[in-house]
Amino acid sequence: MLKGYNFNSHINKCYEFIYIVKGQLLYTVEDNDSISEGNLIITKPEERHFFRFQL
Repeated sequence: MLKGYNFNSHINKCYEFIYIVKGQLLYTVEDNDSISEGNLIITKPEERHFFRFQL
């Protein structure tokens, strides 16, 4: 079961940096990717994406 925070599909005007301190992240741009703690995600401006944190 997925627990945590959900961020609906959105676009940013600037770069977005997400560092996973603990848990996992389900991150979607074009495909689903599960990212583990200790990883850094950089999203480009105008790139539609969404993600869910798994705690």
